[in-house]
Amino acid sequence: MYRRQTGRMVLGKDCLRLPATGRPVSVGAGWAQARSDVINWLRFLLGQYWPEFLAAGSFAALDGDAVTALLVAFPTPSALRTQTPDELVDFLAHQRYRRRPLERAQQLLATARVGVRPQATVYGRLVAEVAGELAALKRRINTLDAEIRDRFLSRPEASIVLSLPGMSHRPGPRFLAEVGTIERFGSPDALAAYAGLTPTLWQSGRSSGAHFLSRRCNLHLRQALWSAALGSLKTPASRRFYDRKRAEGKSHHQAIIALARTKLRVLWAMLKAGTLFMPDRALAAA
Repeated sequence: MYRRQTGRMVLGKDCLRLPATGRPVSVGAGWAQARSDVINWLRFLLGQYWPEFLAAGSFAALDGDAVTALLVAFPTPSALRTQTPDELVDFLAHQRYRRRPLERAQQLLATARVGVRPQATVYGRLVAEVAGELAALKRRINTLDAEIRDRFLSRPEASIVLSLPGMSHRPGPRFLAEVGTIERFGSPDALAAYAGLTPTLWQSGRSSGAHFLSRRCNLHLRQALWSAALGSLKTPASRRFYDRKRAEGKSHHQAIIALARTKLRVLWAMLKAGTLFMPDRALAAA
């Protein structure tokens, strides 16, 4: 379904290959985009013959286990009308759906009370196929995520990276995948420049403008650090740092970038020293 080849990895339909260095990788944007494409295609098909199902908003997302199983088993209004509320409750329970199942069953049956729609047979068959593909894709992504998490946790640096607030099992593997070994960078400034967290002055001829973040950097690493900075705002030290930057007149984006840059310096020092994060010394400047 998706294949990307770079110096780091090859992701294909049946493979996840890591480089010779054994550096962990995270499921790339291609898998997430593939899932989004399938969800959008499923939404389009439903809108052609069963818009009531979408309008009801019975499920928070179309890629949930219960909704995909439901659309595979009952892809048309007529197929759903063959079920009683109790039968639908049992079906949802089998899919481990426990959020007011009786109310949900009644809501679903209400969407099936429509007239005859000749196109429903063809569209229903397509919806059942696409819903099945979406469920399989979700299982594959979960399997890959688990494999990546296991490989990440097998790295000696994993405990250090995860000890930094905001560095969860999502940005953590991406950080190690993009950075490799910390010895590649002689200073935290070099690592920050590689991540694109250092402002660059715009200049053209005799003109010069404001500082901006260059795109000539590792955008995957910057995205991981941005996510980590956002996730760390729940901690007091990070929140104080962020609030102080906002009080200085910085925008939300600028404050998050500054926080990500500071956290990167802390993480660089932790990896160099081989020590875990110490909350009592968290972001000393904060």
